[in-house]
Amino acid sequence: MFLVILLTIFVIPLVWAFTDPRTSKEKFKNFFRLKTMAFSFVEALIIATTFLSAIFFPWPNIPFSSLITVIGLIAYLLGLYLAVWAKLTMKSVWGTPAEHNIKRQNKIIQKGPFVFSRNPIYLGFILTVLGSSLVLKSYSILFVPFMALYFYKAVLKEEKILAKYFGKEYLEYKSRVRRFI
Repeated sequence: MFLVILLTIFVIPLVWAFTDPRTSKEKFKNFFRLKTMAFSFVEALIIATTFLSAIFFPWPNIPFSSLITVIGLIAYLLGLYLAVWAKLTMKSVWGTPAEHNIKRQNKIIQKGPFVFSRNPIYLGFILTVLGSSLVLKSYSILFVPFMALYFYKAVLKEEKILAKYFGKEYLEYKSRVRRFI
């Protein structure tokens, strides 16, 4: 199980790298922004904590351990699938979270996972960390509430931006589709 999580943890960064619609100049400029560097640091911290905690400080034996592992694996794989599916659905409309480039991000995606969640990438990330923490019995599960709060705040900012640029179309979409699930 450890190896499966370790190998698939690289799926999301690879998909993001190969499907990023921004120009090389935009990517380079964005990479050195404090916000991007901080997010990358936190991401690396969560991954390191997940594995180091699982190796050196695993949870004690608890009842229903096998059931927790199965639930974690389902959450992990569902989150991985959901985040990648959403990113691939967005194609060239994807951009830096909580920011907007109206030239490229010129439409609201209302297909694929965006039919049942306005924020399937964030939801997928949360499920991925939750699931991997359960599978590996890692204390990185403690990051999940903080991730959820961070993503919630980003979503509130994104909702204002989308309402500004897309007006009625976005507000109708927002009234039909839930924020997360």
